[in-house]
Amino acid sequence: MVCKKTVALGLGDNIDYEILLTTDAFQKIVSPLNISEDDIYDRESITTLKDIVSSILYFLKTGKGGEKQIKDISIINSFTSEFPYKTTIGGTAPRAAMVMAKLGCKSFLHLVTVNDVVRKLLPTNVDFVCSNSTDSLYPHLIIQFPKDLVVRFHNSVVRSKRANRIIFTNDADNALMLINPLFFEKNRTADILLLSGLNAIQDINLLKARLTFITECLDKYCKNIKIYYEDACFYNPKFPCEVWKSLLPYISIYSLNEDEMQNYIGAEVDLLNPSAILNSLQLLQQKIHVPTLIVHTRYWALAYGTDIENYKTALDAGIIMATTRLRCGDDFSAEDYYSTAKMPREQISEIFCSKIRALSNKVYCIASIAVNQKDVTTIGLGDAFVGGFLAKAAYGEK
Repeated sequence: MVCKKTVALGLGDNIDYEILLTTDAFQKIVSPLNISEDDIYDRESITTLKDIVSSILYFLKTGKGGEKQIKDISIINSFTSEFPYKTTIGGTAPRAAMVMAKLGCKSFLHLVTVNDVVRKLLPTNVDFVCSNSTDSLYPHLIIQFPKDLVVRFHNSVVRSKRANRIIFTNDADNALMLINPLFFEKNRTADILLLSGLNAIQDINLLKARLTFITECLDKYCKNIKIYYEDACFYNPKFPCEVWKSLLPYISIYSLNEDEMQNYIGAEVDLLNPSAILNSLQLLQQKIHVPTLIVHTRYWALAYGTDIENYKTALDAGIIMATTRLRCGDDFSAEDYYSTAKMPREQISEIFCSKIRALSNKVYCIASIAVNQKDVTTIGLGDAFVGGFLAKAAYGEK
């Protein structure tokens, strides 16, 4: 791709400790903890090592992914001491920047955390400003698990339904989400500006203050810039309403995954039922009034709204990028991206896309790519989708 326009990516970042669960290693931690069926539920509070292990077993049992707060960061250090782990940069903005860099696309980042690990891992063609004046480190624990991982406890067995990931955090920098106005000032001529990471804020008054500051910066510096908002699971269900109230007038593209979509409409939906998905999109747009909704799932990605013609190739690029990360992890190349683009699509997904496009001219849908390998990466796939989408939306082909 050749650089034609600029992309600004904000707002948060972090360091991830990535662990791939294996049966033998996880079983060694589970067995001494005397965990019973009563311990396996969706926990709001995680204060001990037993809590975190029980929470992981819940996600394995349901096949879901999710994000949970930990009361004490020492629990993360205690858990990671039992496993080999990989240190990476996390957060939608930096992950999107890193996959865009694979294709030679420059970007400009807003960071809330900076340290020697961040400086070492960020690509050289990524510029940034940070809102924190001192170095800091609040690692996130990212647990990947494969399909059919088997764990035994208290005469019971859990078998994971599908590959997924769980995130455990205690991150003061992202919870505070200080914002450096230079990010907006330096990117006043950007073509697209990504806003993400606001879900890390846990205080409603602080969220309102940050939203006020963001809108003031957008009004001052970024009146003619296309705003792409990437959703994420908030810890408090009231918080998204505050975001919508402040930011929807500025947002051109509102992007979310299937879990977030289902959370907002209050029901689980068959992702391969075209009528049910179309109805869900209609319900979603009643809450989220933007020109274009983007929904990305494991089966497909779609655009819904009035500007869908502008994003057909960007949708496809998002799917290709997410699938490349799924197949190859962090260390993929541009050649891996282009070889992924040549792979066949999932047949059931293509059928779905054809049917939903026939139901409404407000929908454009792209099928996922068929991947049969078992050793896949489940971390950061949504972030990779965003990076692929923005790379195509702001840049062009060679």
